[in-house]
Amino acid sequence: MITLIDTFNNAVVSRHRNIQNAIKAMYKHIKGVQKYNSKDSYLTYEIRDLSGKKISNSNLETAKASLGSLR
Repeated sequence: MITLIDTFNNAVVSRHRNIQNAIKAMYKHIKGVQKYNSKDSYLTYEIRDLSGKKISNSNLETAKASLGSLR
């Protein structure tokens, strides 16, 4: 289980079965935040595995590359 965390507000945004779905949820969440507030709004996120360890940057980059362009 992968957890998407909003580190700016220290809140769990969602839980997912794989990193790709967590990344999709992150992009969807920030788009909603920017729509509600302003296009200059931002949040900081962290993606963690079931044991609570942060997913490595290399794994995140690989997952992002497999998704292609989402923006």
